[in-house]
Amino acid sequence: MPNQPTYGYMGKILEVDLTRGEAVAKELDIDIAKNFIGDFGINARLAYDLIEPNTDPLSPRNVMIFGAGPLVGTRIPGAARCHILTKFPLTGSIWEAGGSMAFSTRLKAAGYDHLIITGRSDKPVYLHIFNDNVEICDANKLWGKGIFDTTDVLWDKYGKQHSVMAIGQAGENLVKISLCLIDKVGTAGKGGLGAVMGSKNLKAIAVNGSNKVKVYNPEKLRKLADQLRKTLTEDPSYKEHVKLAQMFEWEGLVRGTKCEYKNWTETYPREKTDRVINVNSYLKVKKTRLACPSCPRPDKDALEIRNGEYKGLVTYVSGFGGRARDLALRGDLESINQYVKCLDLVGQYGVCTHLFWSLYALAVNLYDLGIITKEDTGGLVLKRGFETQTKLIEQITFRERIGDVLADGIPAIIKKFGKECEKHAIAIKGEDPQRDGRAHILSPNLFASVVSPEGGGGIQPGLVGSPDHFAVGSLEDAWRAYCRQIGVPKEALNRIFDKPTGYNVGRMTKHSEEFYTIFSSLGLCTRHHYGTIYNCSLCAELYSAVTGIEMGPYQLKECAERAWNMLKVLNVKEGFTRKDDKVPRRWLEESMKDGSGSGEELRLRDSRGKVLVEDDVEKLLDDYYDEHGWEIERGIPSKEKLINLGLTEVATDFKEWLSEQ
Repeated sequence: MPNQPTYGYMGKILEVDLTRGEAVAKELDIDIAKNFIGDFGINARLAYDLIEPNTDPLSPRNVMIFGAGPLVGTRIPGAARCHILTKFPLTGSIWEAGGSMAFSTRLKAAGYDHLIITGRSDKPVYLHIFNDNVEICDANKLWGKGIFDTTDVLWDKYGKQHSVMAIGQAGENLVKISLCLIDKVGTAGKGGLGAVMGSKNLKAIAVNGSNKVKVYNPEKLRKLADQLRKTLTEDPSYKEHVKLAQMFEWEGLVRGTKCEYKNWTETYPREKTDRVINVNSYLKVKKTRLACPSCPRPDKDALEIRNGEYKGLVTYVSGFGGRARDLALRGDLESINQYVKCLDLVGQYGVCTHLFWSLYALAVNLYDLGIITKEDTGGLVLKRGFETQTKLIEQITFRERIGDVLADGIPAIIKKFGKECEKHAIAIKGEDPQRDGRAHILSPNLFASVVSPEGGGGIQPGLVGSPDHFAVGSLEDAWRAYCRQIGVPKEALNRIFDKPTGYNVGRMTKHSEEFYTIFSSLGLCTRHHYGTIYNCSLCAELYSAVTGIEMGPYQLKECAERAWNMLKVLNVKEGFTRKDDKVPRRWLEESMKDGSGSGEELRLRDSRGKVLVEDDVEKLLDDYYDEHGWEIERGIPSKEKLINLGLTEVATDFKEWLSEQ
């Protein structure tokens, strides 16, 4: 039997060295595939050999590792996710960026499961891949262009069957809140992936191919995939979802929860949420719905301003609701046209909207306090609204005036304007969270952001398929059903449900992380409608049907646990331990005002509504590390745990490394 996978995998890894201008294809080892599944998992294993500790994220020594999972390129709904692992400049941690649209399917069509990019070109280039033809092409004429314009140039040259991942001017200028877009609309890499590409003088990657993914059991896969598609399309909400998907997201993200506002000091008044963004305003600018390959539920938009200011502007958005929360509500915009214009700016430039809002809100707050002055801003008055928002997007992108500081994130603001800024900021490992624990509860997604290598933005590992993660109350039946879905062993249930009501969020999060890792390793979308129809057993059944490698749900979960431990070891070597897994001080020391006028003072709470103090959080961290089988005092994988997972060489190397510190 060959040492190369035969089904599901393409069996090759493409390595591109930009310094030497060389590209080499190597075989994917089937043992690595069996032990780490694919994509996210294999990326982590490859990174262990490729990314040296203490590498400068913006140096030629940093590595970008792209993965396309074994289910990608098949008929399975939602199997189109791509993950890119690198060391991120904003946090200094090693983490993955997840992106959608066609990049992963086209990478496999070109014949590759993984793409590794190293080095740095001495001039701007883009990478063109079509099967065995790999070209490093001159990008001087693309340098300085926005993402949408760059993508159009490459589509005009190679055709729209190519998938294009590109950076904008923010990535070129090494902005640490820059990201990449895939096919104009799939976001990837909020913590500075764009800057990593920019540091390598890599403007874009265009990829396509003519290869097909071989499936071990086509008939079984057809039946499973058809049933999944039927489940997705026969849902009563399907037609409305296709028509108004982003308004459903709006309902969930904003109207159904508490939207943080005014630099995390209060929540947005619910009676104002529909003033600018509502169904009618959305339909006025909606041009068409966009979906990833194999997905029957489009969840992205092309938007067009048809009347008024900026008439004729067409732009693209991955998540209308979440970005409307960040830019329109939190930014006090006055019209849907202003919102679409801001979307176009961040899209063209490649700026993360979530991270931008946090920096923008902090800067306005510090300006009001007199810590940032007109001298610092070049005369710009910082206040919530369209003028300040657009000016700051521009200044951050081109590193002008105050934007040069904001471009490097919250740590740079504190360094520039003093320690006084710390008590007004909210960050975890240098990155702001997308949600505030005081406005909701300390649920798995928020707890995941505390312990994630990514930092504040790492909510996804606790989110995929979970029940109402913002609700106070036991919801024990729903959470027990979720545990069955994600493959939690029976012996772990007593530890998770260790109180008369509610659940232990520390212990639950460990298993949520592994479910996320299964999704991300297989190449499945983590959007909520996929997280609820897939379960661990079904994932194992799909994997076996595609690859011919028999694997049960608990074996699949063990592969995910192996990958997560590998990722943790990588980040311990970067200096991240328990000391960094901290909730923001403001969550513990300040209350948040309910902006709807109820007079309620919002505090950090658990699922039972109990207000949490620092000792409570520390105990949950103890439980989280214990559930992982890690050293509780330092919050790092133990040698025994790594050996039990079959990572004996890693365990030996890690122990030697620790002894030298």
